[in-house]
Amino acid sequence: MLSRSLRRCIRQTRCISDCSSKWKSPSGHDTNVQVFNRLADDTVNLVTNYPNSCNWYCCGPTVYDSPHLGHACCYMQFDLIRRILENIHGINVVMLMSVTDVDDKIINEANKRGAHFQEVALQYEQEFFDTMSQLNIIPPSLSLRVSQHIGDIVGFIAKIINNGHAYLADDKSVYFSVDGFPRY
Repeated sequence: MLSRSLRRCIRQTRCISDCSSKWKSPSGHDTNVQVFNRLADDTVNLVTNYPNSCNWYCCGPTVYDSPHLGHACCYMQFDLIRRILENIHGINVVMLMSVTDVDDKIINEANKRGAHFQEVALQYEQEFFDTMSQLNIIPPSLSLRVSQHIGDIVGFIAKIINNGHAYLADDKSVYFSVDGFPRY
C-alpha cells in the first residue's frame, strides 16, 4: 500500500514542471468539494475513486523527539480538512499515515541513551499519538512504520533510478536528477 502511494506521488511530481498548463481533472467521482490545485493555479473539484469515499495518504512524523508545535499545527490542519469532508460533505475519509521510525536522528538519540533505535522510536511514536489525542485530533485509519516497508521503498527507489529520475552518488546517496526533468 505504501509503495502504491509513493508511486502515485512520483507520477504527480513528474508533471510538476509542465502540468499547470496541461491540467486535466482525473476521472472518478466528483464530490462538488472545491480545493485549490497548485498545478492548475485554480480551484478544482475534488475527485475521488469511489462515491462518498476519500483515500488520503498523510506523511507522518519522524519519531526522534517529543512532538512540538509544528506537529500540532500541521495535524490540526489535516484534522480540520478531514472533519469538513466527513461531517459537512458526508465523505468517508480513510487516512493512511506513515511514521518514519528509522532515521539518522533516531539512531543518534538511541546511541546517546545506549538503547536500541526501535525502543526510542516506539517511545516517541506513542508520545506523538498521545499528544495528538490530547489535542482531539482524529487518529489515522491506519499508520505504517517505514521500517516495515524498507523492501518496498528500496524497490521504488531502484525504479526511479532506472527511469532516469534519480541517480546514485559516490557516497551511495540517491539524488533527484534534474536531467530527468528537462523543464526543471
